[in-house]
Amino acid sequence: MYNLFKMELYRISKSLSTWIYAAITVLVVILVVVVTNVDIQAMAERNESISTERTDTVTVEDGQVTVHTGFYFDTAADWIDNDINIFDFMIVTLRSCTLLLLMTIFTAQYFNAENKGGFVKNVAGRLRHRGNLFLAKLPGLFIFTLFEFVVACVTCAVAVRLIIGGIDLSLTAENAKILVVMFLLHFALNCVIAFLTVLTKNTVVSSSLGIVICAGMFNLIYSAVDILIEKMGAENFSIQKYSLVGNIQLVGSTHEMCSIQTTVLIGAAFILVTSVLSYAIMNKRDV
Repeated sequence: MYNLFKMELYRISKSLSTWIYAAITVLVVILVVVVTNVDIQAMAERNESISTERTDTVTVEDGQVTVHTGFYFDTAADWIDNDINIFDFMIVTLRSCTLLLLMTIFTAQYFNAENKGGFVKNVAGRLRHRGNLFLAKLPGLFIFTLFEFVVACVTCAVAVRLIIGGIDLSLTAENAKILVVMFLLHFALNCVIAFLTVLTKNTVVSSSLGIVICAGMFNLIYSAVDILIEKMGAENFSIQKYSLVGNIQLVGSTHEMCSIQTTVLIGAAFILVTSVLSYAIMNKRDV
């Protein structure tokens, strides 16, 4: 098992895909900074608060929280005349789910790469538990997720300084807590995509589902389920409270649906359940 861990870590560090996705992450973050700079300049010219102009990622009506579909970048009004805190900016970027989208596509490709050749058949016959092939990939996926966070954060700092101007590098305890929870939720959704890839053995299907999930298209299904459950007698029930994307977009915000502790439990539950199911499928599957 230890040798499998080392092999996967070596593969992910030497894979060209890892560095291609890192380069795309840099470009995406730079684009976010450019768009934010345009927003800030427009707000300054109009002398208006962004809250009157932007399309929020969430709406609160009659106590119900609704997460919108699509990708949004919320610009804070106090960024007009003040230095931008890099970690605040990083959190806003993560809430847009654009980085999550890149991670899910990579995950689908990473977990299905060996099925195109004879690697799995050659190795699986030597293993007592074929599910170890899946478990061996989790540390690599964890490191890739962390790597993407670091790349995005460094790019945020450099791009904001060069394009917008003043930056603030102070890290508050609240921001640190939010970033750790964000990381857990991102890794959890990557585990969900890994499970879907193992289940379908198809990169296109699992990556497409990842795109749909990140874009919030499942909100239509969530709304239908909420209505059905409310008709059964439950009041103010929202399945979005237990969705990964919903919590990524709202954790630490004024519209936060769950406490930090509950959000952590939700992320951990998704990691545990998807890992166990993927392990079981790999053990039973005839490769």
